[in-house]
Amino acid sequence: MMENLPPDFGFDPEESPGMHPIEFLAKEFEAETRAYYSQEELEELSDYYLNGMDLDPSMGEWLLKVCTIGQRDYPYCSQFLLSAARVHFIENAFSRAQRLVTKAGLLDRTEPELYLMQGLLHASCNENPAARDSFLRAIELAENRQEMISQVCNDLIQFGFREQAVPLLEEISETDSLDPWVLDSVVHYYLEKDLPANAAELVQRHIDADPYNGAYWNTIGQIYRHLGLNEKAIWAFDFSLAIEENDLTAILNKFETQYDTGDFHGARQTYNAVDKGLELGQPYNNMFAWTLYETGSVKEARNMYRETVNEDPEDAEAWYGMALTYMRDAEENPEIAPAANLRAALLCLQKAVLLQPEEKQYRMLQAEALGLDGLVMESNEVYVDLSKRFPLDPEIWTEWAWMLRNNGNDEAAAIVLSKSLEHLSGNPELLYLYAAACFRSHQPAAGIEALEQALHENFAEHPALFNFAPELKQVHAVQMLITRFTP
Repeated sequence: MMENLPPDFGFDPEESPGMHPIEFLAKEFEAETRAYYSQEELEELSDYYLNGMDLDPSMGEWLLKVCTIGQRDYPYCSQFLLSAARVHFIENAFSRAQRLVTKAGLLDRTEPELYLMQGLLHASCNENPAARDSFLRAIELAENRQEMISQVCNDLIQFGFREQAVPLLEEISETDSLDPWVLDSVVHYYLEKDLPANAAELVQRHIDADPYNGAYWNTIGQIYRHLGLNEKAIWAFDFSLAIEENDLTAILNKFETQYDTGDFHGARQTYNAVDKGLELGQPYNNMFAWTLYETGSVKEARNMYRETVNEDPEDAEAWYGMALTYMRDAEENPEIAPAANLRAALLCLQKAVLLQPEEKQYRMLQAEALGLDGLVMESNEVYVDLSKRFPLDPEIWTEWAWMLRNNGNDEAAAIVLSKSLEHLSGNPELLYLYAAACFRSHQPAAGIEALEQALHENFAEHPALFNFAPELKQVHAVQMLITRFTP
C-alpha cells in the first residue's frame, strides 16, 4: 500500500471518460492506492456505498471499511458510526447496530440520522410509540423536512414496517404534503386492506392543498379504478395528463382502465401517446397486441406477438394471441390458405399449452382449431379432458357439440349434450342444443321432450334451437310446441 499521498492522487479522469468523480474515488479506495482520505472524501464514499447497497448488497462490505477508517481517523464524527449501524441493521444484527447508535448519540444529539436509526430499531422491536417519537424528532431536526419524511417512509417500507409507517404518515400529512410516491405507497396499503374511503380522503386532502399536482390526480384515479368507477378514473387520469401530458404512469393507467372495460379503440389511441422509444415489456406489449387484434389490425397484432415470442419464447400468452390472429385470418379470409392458417395456429397453441398446460382457454382454442382442421379425434381427446376437469362449464360442452355437428357427427353431438345435462340439468342453451341434435340424429321423440323442457326453463333462448338446426323452422310439431309456450 502507498502511504501518506495527497488527496488528489489517483486515477486520471481523462483516461476514463464518462466516469463520475465519486466513481474515481471509489476505484482508488477499492484498489488501496493510498492510505489517507479526508473526512469529506470518506463522507462522500459513505454516501456512495450506502446508496449503492439497494442494488448491490456487497457494497455494504466496502461501506464498513470506510466507516472503520472514518471512526479511526475522525472519532468525533458520528456519521461513520450511524452508517455502520445501518449496514448492521440491514443484516439484522440489531444489537450491534444499537451499540453504534448509542455511541453516536454521545457524540452528537442533533443529528437527524441518529433519530432515524433509533426509530428503526424501535420499530424492529414493535415499540411503536417510541419509534413514532424518534421519527418525528428526525423530521424536526432535518434541514430538508420533505426529504427526511421521504427517507423515513422509504426505510419503513423497505424494512417491512409499512403498518407502522401509515399512522405516522397520516399524522404528518395533517400539516405536510407527502411526496407522490410516498402517498401512492400509503394508498396501496389502504387498498390492500380494503379501506378505499381512507385512501380517497387522504388523497383528496392533498389535491385540495395542491390541485395542480398531476401525480395526485393519477393516484386518486387508481382509487376510482379500484372501486370500479372507471369513468371517474379516466377523468382523473385525463386531468393528470392535462397537467403533465407525458406522464407515463398516468398514460398507462388510463390505457389499462380502457383495456379492462373493453374500450379497445380508446385504449389504442391512449397507447399511441407512449414514447415509441420506451421498452415497456410485459404485460403492456401483449395488452396492446390484443388491443390491435380487437380493433381489426390482425396483422399488426400478429407482428407484435411475434416480436414478443422472439424475445421471450416462454411467453405462453403471446403464443396464444398469435394463434388467435391466424384463426381469425382463416375465418375471415377463407380464400387465402385457410388450412395453412389453421396449422400455424395449432403450432402456436401447441407451444402455449406446453408452457401452461392447465390454462383452460388455451386448451379450448386448441380443441376448436383441431375441429376446424377436420382432426375430429384429436379435438375429441382435448374436449374429453376438459369436460372431466371442468364439468360445470357449459361453454366446453357447447363448443364440443358444435365441433361435432360441423363435422357431420350429429349422433355424437347428441351423446355429448346428453352427458352435459347430467352435470347441468337445467341449462336452457344445452337443452335446446340437445333437442336440435336429437332431431338431426333422427330421435324426434327425445327432441320434443328436451324442447318442451327447454321452453319451460327459458322461452327467450329458443333461437338457439334454430342456430344449431335451421331446418327445424319447417317442422310443424316444433312450431306448434313453441307457439304453445309463447308468452
